[in-house]
Amino acid sequence: MLKIGSAQAEKGKLVKGYIEMGSLADGPVRMPVMIASGEQDGEVLWLEGCIHGGEFGGALSIAQFMRELDLKALKGTIVGVPVVNILSFRNLSRNTPLDGMNINRIFPGDPDGVYTMQLAANYMELICGNANYFADFHSGGFTSHCLFYAGYKNDHSKESEVERKMCESIGSDIIWDHFDTMQEFGGIIASQVAERGIPAITCECGGGQVLDSDIAKYKGAMTGIAQVLGFLPGEAAKKSSYTHIGNCFCPVTHAGGFFMAKCKDGDILNEGDVIAEIMNLFGEIVEVIRCPENNILVECLYQKNCPISSGEGIGEFLHIYEK
Repeated sequence: MLKIGSAQAEKGKLVKGYIEMGSLADGPVRMPVMIASGEQDGEVLWLEGCIHGGEFGGALSIAQFMRELDLKALKGTIVGVPVVNILSFRNLSRNTPLDGMNINRIFPGDPDGVYTMQLAANYMELICGNANYFADFHSGGFTSHCLFYAGYKNDHSKESEVERKMCESIGSDIIWDHFDTMQEFGGIIASQVAERGIPAITCECGGGQVLDSDIAKYKGAMTGIAQVLGFLPGEAAKKSSYTHIGNCFCPVTHAGGFFMAKCKDGDILNEGDVIAEIMNLFGEIVEVIRCPENNILVECLYQKNCPISSGEGIGEFLHIYEK
């Protein structure tokens, strides 16, 4: 039976334990893991949250989803890792405070690198040695708010066909299937796991305060993914049509102040439309940020009226390819 860290799978049971991933001067760094095994044999689905420590909606939802599973109906095994980057979770930060790295840009990592590089390399090997399918859950964190969507790297491989079905099953009609059009996304965990032959997707939802409606979306996504892959009975709810997006650009500010948003995530903008104004502490508008192109979806946007500094990203904006 499957063993992940200290958690030893048992047929028909939910077990829990810890995975040691590096150590500090005072002892090991341990991430929690839950393994739900059905009474029927099958494959392994791996769910994870908090690869970015401030994006904890996925972590909360994984913990609840795993405990609510009907193990008599489950076929195969679902592994839940609520928090991947424990140090950033403790700090409620996007990057690892120990070395300042964004782990979801440096996969597959380096076992001889700094802490975050080692974590990426060792965790990647753990997934690829045990999982058949993989889903990574994110949000906009404290300072941004994201649309509810799923994404994958549409490279026309056999893995990407499965990934498309996983994306279509989460309950959103928005699919980011052009990950490969942004170079930095080559270093995200989902892309690297997929390159190892394991279908892998990313799911985003909300940001700021975690609402009950966000948790319902996360858990609905997990259920849909498990259903479309045959782990749980029932039909995953599909939409009649999907909006396909890609070719992301991420504008930054050139002045600091308050972020006075003039749009919201989900809006479709055209060239010249005002995304936001930056107001300084004297109440003066010191920057106006406009959309540079037509038919652009606001996928993620910095929180309205929050302080922002020059050089900070204001969100993610994507071209609509098909609707």
